[in-house]
Amino acid sequence: SMDADAFRRVFPKQFYSAFLNKDTRPDGRALHRGRKTALNAGTITTADGSAMVRLGETAVVAGVKVEPVVPKDESLGEG
Repeated sequence: SMDADAFRRVFPKQFYSAFLNKDTRPDGRALHRGRKTALNAGTITTADGSAMVRLGETAVVAGVKVEPVVPKDESLGEG
């Protein structure tokens, strides 16, 4: 007998089709239900702007550091 993780890797189409036929996802959520979501702004104290977003077990962190400068007259329009 094959365990669920091995079956998912060997037969991914059949694995996911079994859940879709029951209107559910492998983690037990209904198809229309999203993952638990959280957003925290200002998570990196040394950045000028930052945020962390969590969607279920996935986390993403982004930060921005800005150094405003006045461009030299000869380099205007170069970026």
